[in-house]
Amino acid sequence: LITHFQLPDTLYGRAGELKQLRETIERTALQSAEILFITGDGGIGKSFFSKEAKEIMFHRRGYFIEGVFEETNKNISYGAII
Repeated sequence: LITHFQLPDTLYGRAGELKQLRETIERTALQSAEILFITGDGGIGKSFFSKEAKEIMFHRRGYFIEGVFEETNKNISYGAII
């Protein structure tokens, strides 16, 4: 009997995008810095990709900055990273 709802830890159907994310992070570890933006509509897995990027960067001893742009704060310059 299931007593609680739990989301899966994997993202299905995004193997190509996940590979591209990992390759981008590995490339930056070997070369110069890059900025990676994860964008898209709600519910497509942006939080999952952000979590994956953060975990990879942690193990590579890199820097990870994340921010969220919200409709209600669109008039605040750099609001997503403040």
